[in-house]
Amino acid sequence: MSRWGLDAMLAVQLRTAWRTIAGWVLGVVAGMVVTVTALRGTYGTPEEIAAYARTVGTGPAIRMLNGNVAGIDSFGGIVANEFGFIASFALPVMGIALVCRLTRREEEAGRLELLLASPISRHAPLTGALVITVAAAMATAAGCAVVMIAEGVAGRSAVAYALAIAALVIVFAGLAAVAAQVFEHTRAAWGAALAAAVAAYVVRGVGAARETPLVWASPMGWFDEVRAMGEPRWWPLAISLAAATALFATAFALAARRDLGSSMLPVRRAPARASRLLVRPFGLAVHERRGAIAGWAGAAVVVMAMYGLLA
Repeated sequence: MSRWGLDAMLAVQLRTAWRTIAGWVLGVVAGMVVTVTALRGTYGTPEEIAAYARTVGTGPAIRMLNGNVAGIDSFGGIVANEFGFIASFALPVMGIALVCRLTRREEEAGRLELLLASPISRHAPLTGALVITVAAAMATAAGCAVVMIAEGVAGRSAVAYALAIAALVIVFAGLAAVAAQVFEHTRAAWGAALAAAVAAYVVRGVGAARETPLVWASPMGWFDEVRAMGEPRWWPLAISLAAATALFATAFALAARRDLGSSMLPVRRAPARASRLLVRPFGLAVHERRGAIAGWAGAAVVVMAMYGLLA
């Protein structure tokens, strides 16, 4: 590793981004803790679990929001159903946020240029970002598994669900790695990857609600098809890992074909003069964050529209 400077790159990335990494890992695990403990207090008897299965069940509305959840008549199935909506957004965003933070953001700021002036391989930053993100995904999965097992979820089901969590994070990390090579600015890479996450959610929801093979077109569908809380199936995890491997390879291939600081897509030329809005702090802030604002606003509109239609 030292021959390519990967160990030094990892040390720098961990030193500068450990708060972000820890925040995501602890945040997702804390979400699982809150979900499981709250549900254990509400659905602590077989009668209460059966009542949940009868009243909530797996109707089209629930499948649209949370996908096809196996074992809904067990406590583990209730956990998967209630945590599913959090997982559908938090896990993809985790993979996107960590990779964009460790790659395109550092490159756009000019810090990678300083690091690569030393004996560090051209691919070390991307490799380090993916290694750290995969490790964070596995740490998150381990934490969630421990929480579920401690609250009475069957060990085999808890492990399968935790591995599905890690796989979903890793797939979107690969997608973000590709976006970081295609787009020159962090906000554009973020926006493209986030749009893909929203599209994957909608595709999975439509496929699950209509009970069609369309669910297999979405990484979130692969997450559901592990069927962790029913009879766990391990082979859908292989689909996620194969897709992640293909995305990683694509990202490295694109990185080898562009110069540092550039992107695969040409950047549109800016106007020669700034507008009156841009010379003011508020206008400049809005301009700089317009991609993130539009992305999050679009995601909120899609989710609320789905809720409205289902209601």
